[in-house]
Amino acid sequence: GATFAARQKLIEVLRLVSQSKDAAQGKPVYSTALRSGLRAIEEAEDFSPRGAQLEAELDIKLVVDAHQTPVAEQLELEGELPCHMVDRYLRYAQIKLAMSVAGDPAGSMALYALGKVTSRMGKSEQHANPLAHQQAVAYQQASVLSHGGNYYAKHELAVLLAESGHLRQSHSLLASLASSHRNPTLYRNLARVQQQLGMDEQAASTRAMALALRTNYPQQANRVNWVAPQNFGRSAAPPQNSLNGNMVLRPPHDR
Repeated sequence: GATFAARQKLIEVLRLVSQSKDAAQGKPVYSTALRSGLRAIEEAEDFSPRGAQLEAELDIKLVVDAHQTPVAEQLELEGELPCHMVDRYLRYAQIKLAMSVAGDPAGSMALYALGKVTSRMGKSEQHANPLAHQQAVAYQQASVLSHGGNYYAKHELAVLLAESGHLRQSHSLLASLASSHRNPTLYRNLARVQQQLGMDEQAASTRAMALALRTNYPQQANRVNWVAPQNFGRSAAPPQNSLNGNMVLRPPHDR
């Protein structure tokens, strides 16, 4: 349940990565991009009605005037919808966040994890985080933009797209991943999307492939060992999730 603390730690990782890049360049380019991206994520929430408030009651110009995110500078705000402003702010955020850690695998993984945490916050505290799903998508897109080889971010992005009804985009991404990654969770998710798209034969074939892969896939990489809080401090060192001695990242959740 320590999602807020986890979020702060991940932001600190992003800060360290961006500062390291700034030091190499001699200018605060990357840390400025990080600050702008995180601010846009936060300011986008002001376009989401709270409680009994209606979208029509939001004064878009008043909200924009109080912001530092510059996406509305060239827009004609008369008649602009709050949901469109959210989209614009989050697109701006994902570009800036990707720039802040550009090309850095650790930074890309921190963005991926931040997206996972944000998604979890939206499911556990939906009323407090109404934009969590859209923000999680922005983080995953930023992760992919910053490092195109991040399989985990691509997989999670595909899952989020499927959850929001963007099945064609999700299928395209999952199918692309499946061509180079033989992961049973990936194939199960691809089969589910294919089923929803009415691709019954392909879904059956993909599901069979998932079952075949599962028998050979390293199960330890998919496992989390849970212990009671009172026992955590005195428990023995947990077994390493490893293959041939190398640490293995746990695949995204099967949803």
